[in-house]
Amino acid sequence: MRSKSSDFIPKTKIEILCADKDEEKILDTIQKAASTGEKGDGVVFTYNVDKIIKIKDKQTGDNAL
Repeated sequence: MRSKSSDFIPKTKIEILCADKDEEKILDTIQKAASTGEKGDGVVFTYNVDKIIKIKDKQTGDNAL
């Protein structure tokens, strides 16, 4: 039995948590830096975080960032 060649592309996961006001600037920066026009440039997922609490000093929301 012949083995198939693989088109595996190594992946890196980066998670960024930011204030809503910074979202578009960050997305634009990622797209400009990561775009090569080739397969494997990546995908960006965005989602809302309902609540953030900094354990150390109990700050919440943007103050916890």
